[in-house]
Amino acid sequence: MYANKDRYSGSWKNSLKHGKGTYIIDEVNIKLIGTWFEGRLLTGKWIMANGSVYEGEFYNNKPNRNGTWKLANGNTVSGQYMQETLEKSTKADPENPVDPQTGLRIALTWNTNNVVKTC
Repeated sequence: MYANKDRYSGSWKNSLKHGKGTYIIDEVNIKLIGTWFEGRLLTGKWIMANGSVYEGEFYNNKPNRNGTWKLANGNTVSGQYMQETLEKSTKADPENPVDPQTGLRIALTWNTNNVVKTC
């Protein structure tokens, strides 16, 4: 367990997350499950507290490129995430916080390819 109460369960290599594992962000009850390489998530799932799940590629521990959202209401949305690395700021930015693992502020942009509604 980390000082902020986050938890990781899985494989390690040289004191870094490496291989299959699950990281739980305690404060917001978000889970990152998948394949890690030298402390960074490469592919897997981002499971939100409301039950919505993103599955796809990751870079800098954030969604990147192709992926699919399975929303809590049953709808499925596929598309791509694009990342923009932002300058560090002394002001708090809740929408684009500094990632404690990478030390980067990353803004995400989503482009939708397809929506399948089940409602």
